[in-house]
Amino acid sequence: MDKPSNWSRINNRANGRGNGWTEDETRALVRVYFEMLRLQKAGKLGRPTKANPGMVSKSAMVKVFMATHDRTKGSVETKLMNISASMEALGLPVVTGYKPLANRSKGLDDIVASMGFSEAHPKHPKRAAEIRIGDFLAR
Repeated sequence: MDKPSNWSRINNRANGRGNGWTEDETRALVRVYFEMLRLQKAGKLGRPTKANPGMVSKSAMVKVFMATHDRTKGSVETKLMNISASMEALGLPVVTGYKPLANRSKGLDDIVASMGFSEAHPKHPKRAAEIRIGDFLAR
């Protein structure tokens, strides 16, 4: 069976018949999650200040995702917590502040496991155009 098109998914959401995440949306958010992990490891994930303007906030990253994927803040943050649960189940590090939720799907575990950290690396040619730290910096 073919996957529903973005148009039918958005149409169904508008009609109150569901708001399921597509695989493409989920993969895009997992890439954002991996970028958060990379920034966290580098000590660059946090609230930008005058003293430390190079910091990148999680909320700015969520806002960029929301603006490009027609999702609410609550929906994105819940999915990020589900990603944390998948990461934890796979024995991988989690982003501080996104407490793992128990209601993740097996499909999400499969996506997280299949992507691995290398796909989210900003030097990866496919991802360089999609994830730019500058997109998340406070303006």
